[in-house]
Amino acid sequence: MSVEYRVIQWCIGVYREKSDLIRYVCVYLCCMNKMNIHEGSINVKEKTNRIMEVIKKVLREMYDNKEIVGGKTIGEENFNKVLSVLNSGIGEGLKREDIDVGCPIYFVYRENSDADGWYNPKMNEIYMDGLEYLIDVYDDGISRYKRYFEIQFKDMSRTLEHELVHYEQGLRSGGKVFKRKSIHIPDEEYKELVKMFKVVKMDEAQRAKFIATLIYYNDEAELDTFANNAADMYVQYMLKQFSVKIKYYIKSTGEGSKREYSGDEVKMFVLSPIYKAKEGGNKDYYNLRFLKIKLKEYHKGYKYLTVNSRKKWWRYVIKALLNHKFDSMVF
Repeated sequence: MSVEYRVIQWCIGVYREKSDLIRYVCVYLCCMNKMNIHEGSINVKEKTNRIMEVIKKVLREMYDNKEIVGGKTIGEENFNKVLSVLNSGIGEGLKREDIDVGCPIYFVYRENSDADGWYNPKMNEIYMDGLEYLIDVYDDGISRYKRYFEIQFKDMSRTLEHELVHYEQGLRSGGKVFKRKSIHIPDEEYKELVKMFKVVKMDEAQRAKFIATLIYYNDEAELDTFANNAADMYVQYMLKQFSVKIKYYIKSTGEGSKREYSGDEVKMFVLSPIYKAKEGGNKDYYNLRFLKIKLKEYHKGYKYLTVNSRKKWWRYVIKALLNHKFDSMVF
């Protein structure tokens, strides 16, 4: 009997409970084969990982060849040349590894950008902010290249995954998902958000930014991308916890022989708040309340979501977790 089937049986048994989180799990598992583009969650993790390996390799070679020198002051002209070499190397690497992204990926120099990456549906191109990932601004106000080990590849990977989801949304919907309509927010909800964010005390510029933020986070195209991001950050956190737990066990028992934990064993630990709840053992530290708190922490725009958007986001994030592919771990 598969893990997924056992969870379905559990969900059916507790569906009448008031926990929204349990309902979201149940709705996903019972309807998993009927979901379309608007029902999340698009999985591009494997493709993201393959692309990131290419990016890491190209950057490693550029540092080794002194085309990028960590700590060196940058100049705009030099930086554009560096980005040109980087983009060319990525394109060639993707072709060599036979990775069909579906659209070009470019690192660009866009000063004062408020986005670490973005997808242009009209041009069908993904852009990554070169300043964000390759440059540091020091206390003296001078910009210098990061050293290779200082590059935040995990953040870069999440941004890339975010934009690849947008690409897939555009592809699967024929571009319709990016033809934005006005977002309807019920009056009562809007009044609550206005009160929570103290909009009355904002000046005109702050109020405009608040409205833009509200529209952005409630855009249906963004719900799935941030669900994927939150699920990924939760998984990475729990993988570290799993490693700590096993190492402590080895140290305390003296059982230091090499052992491989299967992907299913890893999955059962990472998703234990869900799976243990079905057994009625939801009083452990890793319970549904813990899961809910963590996932909300991992979406900085959660507080801006309307009730309807929150329901969709929770459905997407649970699907992203249950669809996550877990590799084996060796200790």
